[in-house]
Amino acid sequence: MVESTVSVYSTQDPSHLLHFRVASSWPAPQMGSNGAQIFLSESGDDAIVAWTDSGKVLYLQSQGTGWSIQKQINLTGSLDAAHAFDILKQRARSR
Repeated sequence: MVESTVSVYSTQDPSHLLHFRVASSWPAPQMGSNGAQIFLSESGDDAIVAWTDSGKVLYLQSQGTGWSIQKQINLTGSLDAAHAFDILKQRARSR
């Protein structure tokens, strides 16, 4: 996540303010490319990267300045990839 401040002034419109800052920085993890998604915590301090592979969703969680070991969610008739990604999105937001 990157954060910086930019002000835009105009004589006719109210001013607008954008603010960006670097909250965290991690090296790009080794991961698959099928349906790859990234989920960030509300603060931007934590992330989860996830992708699909042969009936499962594989994922890595940010850990300090690196990544956790690879974890997986097995897909079933009642748990598809979209629902697995929703679970990971909620997990990331609550970190």
